[in-house]
Amino acid sequence: MAKEQYAKVYKGNGESIDHLFLHCPVTIGLWHKLFNLAGLAWVPPRSIEDMLVIAFKGLGNSLRDKTLWQMACLTLLWMVWKERNNRIFEYKGRMEEMLWDLIMFFSSLWASCIAAFRGVPLSALQFNWTTVCASKV
Repeated sequence: MAKEQYAKVYKGNGESIDHLFLHCPVTIGLWHKLFNLAGLAWVPPRSIEDMLVIAFKGLGNSLRDKTLWQMACLTLLWMVWKERNNRIFEYKGRMEEMLWDLIMFFSSLWASCIAAFRGVPLSALQFNWTTVCASKV
């Protein structure tokens, strides 16, 4: 892909924090995947501020559920930011499916370092979030 095309992916509609993290077609696809994983429908809020203050049910109400949901949301934002920088400054980009796999991996990795997931193998956490969150450990 040419340099200009990478820049257009994120600058085509004028880059704003709301566009980048909520309304960009790539980002919308990632949010939909995350909410679908939790069994929720998602309608993009107007602003990132709204997104951060809305108390989404996410994966559930247990400590593990809340921890993993927060980790996944933060990881998604981080990956979108990294992807934006890769496309603009290095003229390299990843497909949405690769970004999703990285979000799942890093969310699982970072959650596995938190006390709520002590004793849960990373491979189990990566394989099935809902089963791990539902287990009583």
